[in-house]
Amino acid sequence: MGIGAILTDWVQSGLDSTGNFSLDLQQGISKDWIVLLVDSNAADKRQKVAGFASLSFGTETMVALPTGDVNSSSLDLGTISPDSSKPDEIHSRDSVSRNATHFDLSLSQLVTLSGNDDMAKALKNVYINALNATHISRVLPRFSWMGMFPSDISQFADVNALMHVVPEYLLQFKSIDPDLTSSAIKNGTTHMEVVPPAPIDLADPSGSVLYPNVSTVPIDTQSAISDIDNRATYQTPYCMNKLPEGWWILKKDGQEYMVFDLSAAYAADDAGLPKMFVPSLRLVFGADSVLTSIEFKWYGYQNGGYIEQTDAGIIDKVIPSDFTLWIQPDEYHYHIVPSTSSITHFDNTWSVASGSLAGGAKRLTTICMSYSINGVDYNFGRKLR
Repeated sequence: MGIGAILTDWVQSGLDSTGNFSLDLQQGISKDWIVLLVDSNAADKRQKVAGFASLSFGTETMVALPTGDVNSSSLDLGTISPDSSKPDEIHSRDSVSRNATHFDLSLSQLVTLSGNDDMAKALKNVYINALNATHISRVLPRFSWMGMFPSDISQFADVNALMHVVPEYLLQFKSIDPDLTSSAIKNGTTHMEVVPPAPIDLADPSGSVLYPNVSTVPIDTQSAISDIDNRATYQTPYCMNKLPEGWWILKKDGQEYMVFDLSAAYAADDAGLPKMFVPSLRLVFGADSVLTSIEFKWYGYQNGGYIEQTDAGIIDKVIPSDFTLWIQPDEYHYHIVPSTSSITHFDNTWSVASGSLAGGAKRLTTICMSYSINGVDYNFGRKLR
C-alpha cells in the first residue's frame, strides 16, 4: 500500500508454491510503501493482516519503504520471517549492510527513518475496513501533547529533559458509504458509538476527567459533516487519556460497522513521550513584547530518546508538506515547509504583554504545531495564558 493510500493505490500479489512474492509498484503514486502480509482466507477481518514486512537497520526496523530512494529497478527483501521482538513484523533476514545497499541514503538516514515510521502501520485499519471503492471507512486518531513546549517559550526545549507529558486522544471517522450520511448521524436517525476493548476515562481538552470508567463512547452528533466527496465525517465528543490495547469497535445502530486496532498507530512510548519527529520552537519578541520571529528545530525519536535532526532532506521526507503552525485565540494557520528554520512574517501583530494592547495587536494565548501521517494527526503545543 502506498503511504497516504486510497483503494486505488493498493497492489496485491499472492504467494507462489515456494513462498515467494513480487509486487509491481507504479511510480509516482507515493514516495513510501508499506507491505502488508494478508491471510485472504480469514473470515474475521481482525485476523486478515498477519503482519508487516520490514527491513532491519540495527535496533530499528523499517516498515515504510522509501521506494523513491531505491537505487535500482527493484527492491529485494530477501528471506523474511517472524521475530519475537516485534510480533507484528516479518523481518528481512539480510544484514544491515546489505539492506542499506538498496537505497541512495546513508545508514544514518535509514536508521532515522526506521525509528520514526511506526505510524505507517495505521494503514492496516484502512485495509481491513474497505469492502470496495464505494464502502471505505477510516479511523483518524488525533494525538495531542499540549504541555510539550516549556513554560519559557523564549528558549528552545531540551526535548530529552521533558517531564512526563500525558497525551490526549480524540477519534475522528470518515466513511464513504451510500447508506451512511452525516445528516442521519446529526438528526439521530442513525446511532453511532465506539466500544473500546476495556473501560476508559473521558476528559475535557485540559485533561480533567469528566466521565470515568466508561465502556461505550457516543459519537458527537453535531460534529457530523459531509465534504465535497460526500464522505461523512464524525468524531467522539471527549478526549481520552489512555488507549487500551485490543480491538475497538465502531457500531452503527447497535451492529458492528468497523473494527480498528489503535496500537497500529499508537504514538507514545511507555513514558507518554512521542515516538516520532517532535518539534522544538523558540519565540523571539521585540518591543512591547511583540512576536518578531519563531525559530524551529526537529528531533527524531530513537531508542527511547531524541536526536536533533539537521538533515533538511530527511526532515522534509518524514514530516508531510501539510505541516502547520497555528496560533490562538483566532486559530491563524501558517503552512510551513518542514525544514524551515524560522518564520518572520505574520498576518497579525501578536503580543504577550500584560494589560491593554496597542496598535491593534492580538494577545497570543496558545501556540501549536501539527502534522498528519496517513490521516493520523499529531499536535504539539503550549497554552501561554
